[in-house]
Amino acid sequence: MAIALESPDELAVRWHAMGDGFPLSVIAHGDRFCEGLTFSLDGENTTAPADAVIEGLRRKRATERLKYLDGRMKRQEATPQELEEFRRVAIEVKGRP
Repeated sequence: MAIALESPDELAVRWHAMGDGFPLSVIAHGDRFCEGLTFSLDGENTTAPADAVIEGLRRKRATERLKYLDGRMKRQEATPQELEEFRRVAIEVKGRP
């Protein structure tokens, strides 16, 4: 948590004092550095880190929406449209009908 409270200048000083030039080189290269990275989630298909982050955020948003809709259903407050949305989001999150 301490790192989140430090200014960029303080972080640069800390990295320099530790002899760690990697974070500054990543910042200096920006998108070019990230575009050069690929990885595989399944051992076959490679993807860019940004795509994985975006997919993770989409999945998190869908999971949170699913929890919200589940609560509405349990309290018997869900509208017919929310029931249908729950079904669609559940398929998306769980990957099955």
